[in-house]
Amino acid sequence: MRAKFDPAVHDENTPMSEAFMGGLKPSRRGRPKLADAKEVVTLRMRPDVIKALQDEGPDWRAKLESLAVDYVARRGLVR
Repeated sequence: MRAKFDPAVHDENTPMSEAFMGGLKPSRRGRPKLADAKEVVTLRMRPDVIKALQDEGPDWRAKLESLAVDYVARRGLVR
């Protein structure tokens, strides 16, 4: 069991003054944002199409994206 915080034991900590707190930067969590990040999309599809894609392997979502990219590229819809 962890010992509780005891100010008598932990008195070497820097006091949290307004000047000290004003110089702190907020922490950043996770990876940096990408300039061309993908968007989350909800898509309703026929179950037989989803099953066929899933039968191709674990990367079926990437294959679906590749099919969509090829489709719009052939029609000149992507810059």
